[in-house]
Amino acid sequence: MANEHTLVIIGNGVAANVLGFYLRRDAATQTEPKIIQISHDAVYRPCSQLTTSHICLRNTRKSVSLLGDLLVDAFGEFCAFYERHAPAGVYACDHFHLWCRHSDRAAGLFRRYEGVTFSGDKIDSFADRFARQYEMAKNPAFVVDPGRYLSFLVHHSRYDSVINEAVVAVKKDTVRLVSGREVFFDRLFLCTGQFTHAFSETFQDPHHLNHSKPVAGTYLEFDLSDFRREELCDARRAFCLDVEEVNLVFRPEDQTVLLGATSRNDSDSYDHDAQILGMYDKVQTYLAGTLTLPPPDRARRVTGVRHKGHRRMPFWGEVAPQVYAIYGLYKNAFMTANLAAKELVRRL
Repeated sequence: MANEHTLVIIGNGVAANVLGFYLRRDAATQTEPKIIQISHDAVYRPCSQLTTSHICLRNTRKSVSLLGDLLVDAFGEFCAFYERHAPAGVYACDHFHLWCRHSDRAAGLFRRYEGVTFSGDKIDSFADRFARQYEMAKNPAFVVDPGRYLSFLVHHSRYDSVINEAVVAVKKDTVRLVSGREVFFDRLFLCTGQFTHAFSETFQDPHHLNHSKPVAGTYLEFDLSDFRREELCDARRAFCLDVEEVNLVFRPEDQTVLLGATSRNDSDSYDHDAQILGMYDKVQTYLAGTLTLPPPDRARRVTGVRHKGHRRMPFWGEVAPQVYAIYGLYKNAFMTANLAAKELVRRL
């Protein structure tokens, strides 16, 4: 990057703040650029704080699909980032996928996890209890506490200015705010999730963006103290289970257990999805006698709106001269944000 560049990031989710971290880190040996972050969370809610936020490849391998290749690279970049920086709010753990041998999805899951440990082996003192009744596969994973993680990223991004105001227009080299103020940029980064559609006129080719869509999802958040003490896992260790496509995630510092989430395609509604109760029933049935869920009315219902890219492919790159975008990260945002930031910074 040339000296004395003014870099403007619009957004305040994981993509925006991971990018801020990488921009600041990679500029550390040069004259540092001026980095300005613009967001207005009250109106344009980032989904990053409204998600179960765990990272796992689920045995995804290369040479099967373009998306699979990208996810393998993204997981590798996140692992390297974790080892190098030990970010707050990120907990390494194992991911356990459970399913019935006779379920409709069993054949596909056996193919997916070919060569990975199945039930019958001693897997983990906590997870082994489930393996008595169900098939099980294990993969390395991370559980993310988004509040702590985003605070870590913001601290290290050291933004020169943080502006809490809505954007009304993007011109050749300025961002116009609702107050009428104009913010100059040398390079602009749109990290705006489902709200990227508001900037479609900026894109020279909006085809991929026009075929992306919002996907609302609801999950339940329980306090660990509401679970039976004799059934508890190690309350100092994160865990994540996938119970026939329903996630159960434990965040150790918050002492919370998350269940879900649902998916409503083409929906940007923050109304809670009643289908989450069907997911609750499935997990309760599967884990009966092993882990007893608290009553659903003990849970807080949380709904966020993710952004699914065209054919599930995320996007990052230049969309107009000196204007870049990261969007469509969908369920893999906490994993792919690092690879997106790394590759964008390399291009500058």
